[in-house]
Amino acid sequence: MLEMGLIEPDELLRHYQNGKRDFGRLNLSEAVLIHMDLSGVNLQGCGLVWSNASGACLQGADLSLSNCTKVKLIQADLRDANLAGANLSGADLSWANLSGANLSGADLSEATLNAPVLEGCNFSRVNLRGANLRSVNLQGADLSGADLTGCNLKEALLAQASMTRVLLSEANLSGVNLTEANLTRACLTRVTLVRADLRGIILNAATNVRRETISGATLNNAIFVGACLQGADLSGANLSQANFSGACLEGANLVGANLTQANLSGADFSGADLTKADLGRATLAGVDLSGAKMPDGSIRS
Repeated sequence: MLEMGLIEPDELLRHYQNGKRDFGRLNLSEAVLIHMDLSGVNLQGCGLVWSNASGACLQGADLSLSNCTKVKLIQADLRDANLAGANLSGADLSWANLSGANLSGADLSEATLNAPVLEGCNFSRVNLRGANLRSVNLQGADLSGADLTGCNLKEALLAQASMTRVLLSEANLSGVNLTEANLTRACLTRVTLVRADLRGIILNAATNVRRETISGATLNNAIFVGACLQGADLSGANLSQANFSGACLEGANLVGANLTQANLSGADFSGADLTKADLGRATLAGVDLSGAKMPDGSIRS
């Protein structure tokens, strides 16, 4: 029988090959598990700090609540693995296959996820503060309640993702594809959205969306009902057919923006700069344009 505590990798593999699967709460810190086949293994609550499991097969494994700080999982097979509540801070998951994995409530702060496979992955309530997610494919992923503060999501694919109540403060979303993503009640303080594609995005009642860098973004058909975009930089943005009803854009920069057929009813554009903006066929019922600089350069009284 295995005793609780430290176990050597070769001992683990021997027991595994003899049919044992339950290794919960053992200490595998700094273990070398490179290319090992441990599919379906139970490592719940284990210590895997600084371990190297690059290329390992952990398909269907249970790593929930495990301490995987600084672990290397480069090119690891983690399909359908349970990583709920695991500590993966500083982990390297580059090129790992996480299809169908459960990462709900996991800590992935400052983790590296270069080109991983994330199809069908559950990221709800995950901590990804400062993580590098550049160019990752998270299309349709569940990121509701996740903490993406300071995260690098440059050129990532987040189309149709569920991102309700997500924290994106100071995140880099330059060139990101957020078409039809749901960011209801998301926090976007000082987020960067240069050249982002936000067509059909849902941003109802978003908070702290102030003085953002959203210049040049594609936002046609976006839904900003009740959103706070006070002081936001939307210069040159394509906002055709966007819905801003009841939104606050006080002091926003909309120079050269395309607002054709946009719904601005009941929105607050006071003090906004609309120089050379295109408002053709826009709905302006009840809109507040006091002090705004209009497309012809005149100031509304």
